Amino acid sequence: MSVIPTVSADGVGAIAAGQLNAYEISCYNTGVLRTVVGQTGMTAFLQGTNVPNDGGQGNFYWDYTSTATDNNSTVIRPYGVIYGAWLKTLLPSYNVFTTVETVNVINPSGTINNLVLDTAGDVTVGANLTIAGAATANGIPVVAIAPGTSGNVLTSNGSGWVSQPATQTAIAPVNRLINGDMAVDQRNNGAAQTITAGAALAYTVDRWYAYCTGVNVTGQRITGATANQYRYQFTGNSGVTAIGFGQRIQALNCADMAGKTITWSVDLANSLLTSITWTAYYANTTDNFGTLASPTVTQIATGTFTISSTINRYSAQVSVPLAATTGIQFVLTVGAQNSGTWTIGDVQWELGYTANPYQRQIYSSQFTDCQYYYQVAVGNQITAYNPSSSTTSVTTQSIQIAPMRITPNVTTSAIIYSSGSSSGLTVTPQSTNVLQTYFTILGLNSAWCSFTYAADAEL
Repeated sequence: MSVIPTVSADGVGAIAAGQLNAYEISCYNTGVLRTVVGQTGMTAFLQGTNVPNDGGQGNFYWDYTSTATDNNSTVIRPYGVIYGAWLKTLLPSYNVFTTVETVNVINPSGTINNLVLDTAGDVTVGANLTIAGAATANGIPVVAIAPGTSGNVLTSNGSGWVSQPATQTAIAPVNRLINGDMAVDQRNNGAAQTITAGAALAYTVDRWYAYCTGVNVTGQRITGATANQYRYQFTGNSGVTAIGFGQRIQALNCADMAGKTITWSVDLANSLLTSITWTAYYANTTDNFGTLASPTVTQIATGTFTISSTINRYSAQVSVPLAATTGIQFVLTVGAQNSGTWTIGDVQWELGYTANPYQRQIYSSQFTDCQYYYQVAVGNQITAYNPSSSTTSVTTQSIQIAPMRITPNVTTSAIIYSSGSSSGLTVTPQSTNVLQTYFTILGLNSAWCSFTYAADAEL
């Protein structure tokens, strides 16, 4: 060990005997330090617990009153001593280590390893860990979430985690758009449809409307991949300046979204253009969105996606204002689609911060949902007898239909009469689910009439 100098004479270059205890001694390890009985005011530097620089090194001072137990770390008691011990000086310090070693940060009690950094790079924390700044794991930010409401779940919003109620909307998405996969097409049954430039909204596949400016375009439901059976596709035309494709959501189906964040997602591709715009609105009065020429809506949010000719899925989040309890309108638009095609599919609008996979409905359930707004019946036949001697319009049977949103507007087509003298078919809605039929029959004659009707209760 390094010991106190043996110089005891006064003189030049010599140390006074009374000053020797003021100098620090150095000991190789704890075994050597135990051989030294100190005096008040003495300090010692321990080079290591067993060998120098093994993690146990540090400064010690002599406490003549100490009865602490020797722990071979922060308390070293010389052999045979009852009162007095070498105590480690535990002060904050900053150390730069140039070799791989184990570092123990030991609390003042000398009995708990607060923090251990071993040679493998693993860190062990003896108690609670408080992080004042940012933390990462493998380059990924570690986010600390304070306890939220009991029973809530955490969902990702793409950049962080949000606590929200563990309701059906949090754990199983519910798409508020009807026919988002374009499967139901009562109007055209997959046939091409001309969208007239500058005209009113034209409904296409069920629940979805389209419009265009410049010149006419063609829209059509097409077959997609196996997992995405149908999509809707527009074919461009030279002179087109814009195409829009949207859906209006009834207030009863979206009022609960007011004041909350929703996520919408869609499959898109365009063989010509590289950008599409999306816009969300709410109706100024319940379920009244106005017309294309005179809309009565307030914008909620808008954004764009950069797209390609390959089908990809895109998503965005929208903060729905508290006032949006009156119905929501969602529109996708492109600009000068002068050629090529624009394809849309699997559109989803759901509560929460996560873009979940498209939620498929049983087709029969989705078809019934569509009939609430529009329904077609082909080949209806009614038969009646005119008991009067004069030709007159005869009331025939009522037709029960699937319940609709409101009393529908009814149009008829493909009318055929059993007699050339019969005419004048009229189909009048009596309620949201009953139609009444009339047609003119010769006096004292019976006749039948077949026809197709369309009942429209769209928003």
